[in-house]
Amino acid sequence: MADFEATGEEQYKIDGSTHVWAVGVIDIETEETVLISNDIADFMNWLSKDNHNHKNKEVFFHNLKYDGDFIVKFLLENGFKHSRERALYSNEFSTLISDTGTWYEIKICFHALKTRKVEVKIHDSYKLLPFSEEKIAKAFKLTVSKGEIDYDRYRPVGYQLQEYEVDYLKTDLLIMAQALKVQMNKGLTKMTIGSNALADYKQRISKDKFKYLFPVLDNIIDADLRHAYRGGHTYLQPFYANKILENVHSYDKNSMHPSQMKNMPMPYGIPVYYEGEYKNDPDYPLFIQSIEIDCKVKKGYLPTIQPRNAFRFATTEFLEDTKGEPIQLFVTSIDLMLILEHYDIHYIQYLEGFKFRSHIGLFDEYIDYWYHIKETNTGPLREIAKLMLNNLYGKFGTNPIRARKEPIYDKTKGAVYVNLPAEEGDAVYIPMACFITAYSRYDLISTAQKFYKNVVYMDTDSIKFYGISREVIEAQIEVHDTKIGAWKYEGTAKMFKALRPKTYAYIDENDELDVKCAGLPKKAKKDITFDTFQYGFVSKEKLEIKRVKGGTILLKTKFEIKKQVDNKHIDTEYFEDEDIDIFNQL
Repeated sequence: MADFEATGEEQYKIDGSTHVWAVGVIDIETEETVLISNDIADFMNWLSKDNHNHKNKEVFFHNLKYDGDFIVKFLLENGFKHSRERALYSNEFSTLISDTGTWYEIKICFHALKTRKVEVKIHDSYKLLPFSEEKIAKAFKLTVSKGEIDYDRYRPVGYQLQEYEVDYLKTDLLIMAQALKVQMNKGLTKMTIGSNALADYKQRISKDKFKYLFPVLDNIIDADLRHAYRGGHTYLQPFYANKILENVHSYDKNSMHPSQMKNMPMPYGIPVYYEGEYKNDPDYPLFIQSIEIDCKVKKGYLPTIQPRNAFRFATTEFLEDTKGEPIQLFVTSIDLMLILEHYDIHYIQYLEGFKFRSHIGLFDEYIDYWYHIKETNTGPLREIAKLMLNNLYGKFGTNPIRARKEPIYDKTKGAVYVNLPAEEGDAVYIPMACFITAYSRYDLISTAQKFYKNVVYMDTDSIKFYGISREVIEAQIEVHDTKIGAWKYEGTAKMFKALRPKTYAYIDENDELDVKCAGLPKKAKKDITFDTFQYGFVSKEKLEIKRVKGGTILLKTKFEIKKQVDNKHIDTEYFEDEDIDIFNQL
């Protein structure tokens, strides 16, 4: 496990460049410190040395996008050539960077001899443990905790590390080493948590059975079916936006996606194409349908349609009324059922679709194994089990069209990254990802619909209720702390305010403030109060990556909570007069 510390924004304003001022390496197995230095050249020299046991090194950085840029710059400036080939020769390196700038791997060949090749693979531990070091230490209940240093202190080239800075570096390394060691001891050695989940699932059912159940589909068919792939459902009732609410009850579904994978019929095999409307077929009961539809949400019903690629509507908007102008959708049979339940249909035309065989229990062995670990453990094993349970479904949605970036040398910035032409690979099985997420949306929305007036907010696997007692809620839903598929009571907020999806704050039962706001910097959370949590709140603590002379720096930039919820479309006719009087006082 390795880590770099580099000069930041304040020193960049003085020097006009950045450089690595601290390097640390720890052995994951023994937890012994391997290297502490103030020079990246010492790290590269250590990488190039052949191990005495003739095993090539594998090195992890937590957020390779940041640290990796310094490595690539060093390689380009010291005679190494970037290669697109899988097999590398002496003084060559390759990178695996997506077109969106996601870093997965740097592979370096230092020496390629007839009998021996010294090759190093550098990976991103964030793809295995997608949390900050601080959260990992708490979740894994490690014996070490994240420290702090002054990042703005001036540190010139050759700066001598202070003892507290060395301790800080070693602590960060030890947190990640201990967490990764637990994963590796469970045999999870792939590059990402999704790859580990898929490999584990294949091993449990056998590779031959996997190929039979989930054949590789033609990329044209995959592209059509992919239109029906949507993520979690996040919705704030517009009427409650920016209202201060008291006694808001929160419930979370225990393992939402895994519970659908275990309990619901899932697609498998080669789909059968059909034209027009799906006709009942017991052998192929599931389908993905292309439709053209003009509709309006029913009175007292939650909207469920979130258009994609419909220029008349925002991608974050939930459609209430097409206003006589039909839109085209690609939906699973589960989503279609939800649409027909929640909307008055003025016009619908069924265009074409694909139908599938189905089976219940395709994931039983996998989910039973990891859920048992989750239920019976605390700390590291429980967190790993949660990751394994929640990341398998997404791997089925892997896109076969993959675009990459490659680095080229720039005299000013060291390395710049240019897009390569997209390449076609194999998908996994997109229908599975489509139906798992569709079942989860149906579960979430159907549960919320039972309490239409009292649902304030929902997100993927959670619902927040206002103006209703726990007894009334729990009389209509199954509640259990650990049972898969049941709802777990998470607590009651004394005060609650939501401004937009993924953006809310509440005061809990212990009078502690908690703020959930996508993109809000951690430092800004310390300064925000329940009263200042409002539209227009601005923080200048947000960090964004910028490539400058010498490497990468993190620049502070502006973050603002902007209003996204439009109250003018609220259907108040459904609410009774006494409800309106109460709500108007909020």
